[in-house]
Amino acid sequence: MAEFTIDLNNIPITNVVGLQTALQTTGGGLSAYQIAVNNGFVGTEAEWLLSLKGKDGAKGDTGFQGIPGNDGADGSPGAKGDTGLKGDQGIQGIQGLPGTPAEQPVYTVLSSGTLAMEFATNTCVKITPSATQTFTTTVPAAGNMRTLIILTSGTSSRTITFGTGFKPVGTLATGTTSARVFVIHFISDGTNLYEAGRTAAMVA
Repeated sequence: MAEFTIDLNNIPITNVVGLQTALQTTGGGLSAYQIAVNNGFVGTEAEWLLSLKGKDGAKGDTGFQGIPGNDGADGSPGAKGDTGLKGDQGIQGIQGLPGTPAEQPVYTVLSSGTLAMEFATNTCVKITPSATQTFTTTVPAAGNMRTLIILTSGTSSRTITFGTGFKPVGTLATGTTSARVFVIHFISDGTNLYEAGRTAAMVA
């Protein structure tokens, strides 16, 4: 719809206020819409009313930011997902280092006059003392156990003393009864063989 200007009794009319002034001056008669048509408006009365709307004003300033709203309530937990696919088998690990071979037991029967037990190489030694003696020994690696078996012979008591390489509880008296056995256990710390226990005399 085109904008228009009408003239009523030499009064220019370009808006509603001008139209109202013109009507008051002329005393009325025709409707405002009819006056507009008589002055060249083309269109319906509804279209004419729309044409009276003024141009849009300038855009206003941006308003202040509103206060943030409250947080919403937590949602319900979701359904449990499906179980994932089984993963591929991992790469085989590197082979470990070979273990230390287990110590093989070495049982040795020594002659009655022997003083060196040589426990660095013997794991179990048996001896029949013929006199009062002092035993010595080489020492195996730490953690190794060693066993000494003493067999009596005759009715004379022998006193056994433990020297270099041994850390005993004390000496051992064999007693006066023949064919009796004493068993003494030792454990190594790499420097000495410490007595771990001994039996009383047992029948051989």
